[in-house]
Amino acid sequence: MNRLPAIFLTLLALGFALLNAYKLMATPPKDVVELTVWETFNPEEHRIFKQIAAEFEQQYFQKYGKQVKLKLERVPFDGLMPRIKYACLAGAAPDICRVDNAWVLTLAYGRAITALDTLPNFNSTIEEVEKEYVAAAIDSNIIELVDENGQMKRHLYGLPDQTNCVALFWNKDLFKQSEEELRSAGLDPERAPATWEEFERYARVLTIPEKKQYGFAMFNSLWWSLPFFNTFGAEFVRTSADGHVYGALDEEAGQKALEFMTRLYQSGVEAGAWRTGSINPDQGFLNGKYAMILSGPWNLKRFSMVNFGVSLIPAGPAGTSSNVGGQNMVVFRSSKHPEIALEFLRYFSSEEVQVKWCETLGQIPVNLKAFEKVSTANPHLKVFMEQMKTAKPRPKIPRMDVLEEKVINPAIQLAMQGDLSADEALRRAVDELNKNYLPLIYQTQH
Repeated sequence: MNRLPAIFLTLLALGFALLNAYKLMATPPKDVVELTVWETFNPEEHRIFKQIAAEFEQQYFQKYGKQVKLKLERVPFDGLMPRIKYACLAGAAPDICRVDNAWVLTLAYGRAITALDTLPNFNSTIEEVEKEYVAAAIDSNIIELVDENGQMKRHLYGLPDQTNCVALFWNKDLFKQSEEELRSAGLDPERAPATWEEFERYARVLTIPEKKQYGFAMFNSLWWSLPFFNTFGAEFVRTSADGHVYGALDEEAGQKALEFMTRLYQSGVEAGAWRTGSINPDQGFLNGKYAMILSGPWNLKRFSMVNFGVSLIPAGPAGTSSNVGGQNMVVFRSSKHPEIALEFLRYFSSEEVQVKWCETLGQIPVNLKAFEKVSTANPHLKVFMEQMKTAKPRPKIPRMDVLEEKVINPAIQLAMQGDLSADEALRRAVDELNKNYLPLIYQTQH
């Protein structure tokens, strides 16, 4: 008796069963709520993020008896904003997206994202939520917009998931090599400069032209210049008595900050690393050609082959301070389940999750309670956590990316290379700011 047909039919039936089982696994049941999350985490972060998402799904079911599936989609950071724009126009935006903290304002002005404080399960006030997070991290999510009645209203448009700042990196070996010269100048070769006055003296000694070695190297952009402006007490914008915002970077503090940056370059202690064709600060630091640079925690592993130290930004007239970078998570207005999305944002930025996230990945917590609990054996990361306490958030100005690229950065460069005085360069930039950017704040958004 030939049993092949019977075996064949059995295998065929098994194949169809497996195929149907796969389809059932690939297609969520109708009673499962699915939320799409666009995220830009690196591979190590993504692995931990998947675990946290799965834990949220389990806890949400235990709490509400409803099944939720977070569909995680890794997207490249470069080109993300155009992709978001096209997705919104096509009605294909995700429920949740991880975006640069500078983009929240643009998305809020474009009414692409939900004001979280308007959701029925917000169950708090903006002020109460604000107190839960590191001030410099939450700030970019709190935005005032003009409503249909012409009134300025404050809303919360996202929650931070990652924050960072810059501090001073210094090459201990280069300091040691110039030990005699530093001591002769009354400087300690075993520590970094504590003030800008000290910094300039250190940089002068550590600049050795015949070795093509420079005391300092910098990037030329507004974001990288903010530590200078902040420590000199400069304000990017001010608010008048009648509530209008105006540019203030051209006031005395801003001028002195830019004059100091210019002097570093024109005296030869800054490498001109910001000029086209030059070795950038990161590479020059790795090569042992730049004794000091400003950089962030993202370079701690990369610089591991260098004998370096990390210290607070040198203090100016206004003390030590830094700029702020990082990412926020926002909920798009097209989401059919914004309340669940809010629950996840709150969960991911909660004390318990942030402690786990930051201790595993060596990052700075965004949650204040977690900030106090995170323990790390990395002394360099502790410096960044200390620096965050005096870091100042970016100014919230419409089209800030365009303003920085087209107006502020060129003005700084013209001053640095001596084509304009610091006073004139900043005055021109502030005139453009007042004329073409700040008026956008008062346009009705609806």
